Amino acid sequence: SASSVSVVMVDDHPRPGGQWNDSYDFVRLHQPSDMYGVETVKLEPDGDDAHHHLATRDEILDYYDGVCRTLEEKYDFCFVGDTSVDTTQLDLLDIDIASAATVATTTTTSG
Repeated sequence: SASSVSVVMVDDHPRPGGQWNDSYDFVRLHQPSDMYGVETVKLEPDGDDAHHHLATRDEILDYYDGVCRTLEEKYDFCFVGDTSVDTTQLDLLDIDIASAATVATTTTTSG
């Protein structure tokens, strides 16, 4: 029988983008945007100068917002921001972290 896998992405930050949430507003990629990101979703704009585009922090954060929305629409995927996972609790539940079928207990870090 086929099994269903759910994916939950947990991040301490309120929105997708990981460390980009902590960067200064003026920070940009140091490589062309077409060499960065998710394979199936392009970051660079259309046009002749696309290969020279260096995405800004805000462009990257908006990009990852869009990537997560697409994943949520297409798959059993959920982004949970302002949250962290206490992995020591997984051991108490006798969950094998190395296995692909993972159940996570989350605790909200925002007050």
